[in-house]
Amino acid sequence: MRCALAFFALCLVGCVATPKPLPAKNPEYQQLSDIPVPRYFNFQSRDSLVLEEPFRSCRLHYDGPGWLRPPRVLEFYVQRMAAKEWKFIRSEGVDVAELVFRKGEEECRVRSVPTDDGESNLLTIEVRPAS
Repeated sequence: MRCALAFFALCLVGCVATPKPLPAKNPEYQQLSDIPVPRYFNFQSRDSLVLEEPFRSCRLHYDGPGWLRPPRVLEFYVQRMAAKEWKFIRSEGVDVAELVFRKGEEECRVRSVPTDDGESNLLTIEVRPAS
């Protein structure tokens, strides 16, 4: 009986579109075709989420070397996103810098944060419908 209830609960949860962890070896999400990722950054599948329907919405995480400081990474995006038809909208944040881009009805947020020890640089790319 307990198994039947658990199965029923899983079926109900499965009907709702919720973010799910990405497969570890799914190259489709390691890099989106219209959003570049700087060299030396490694995709972190366990921390990344994607919602495929009814629209593209994802949060992709990458880990890069500490010597690639956030200003340099964000400069990379300011220079490269226009080539992929993303329009720079604004920069946000005080302690954590974040760039906001827009393309059609989508918004892309790019955030680069060094780890406390300075050994790594954490890059987060979020794509969602524009508000």
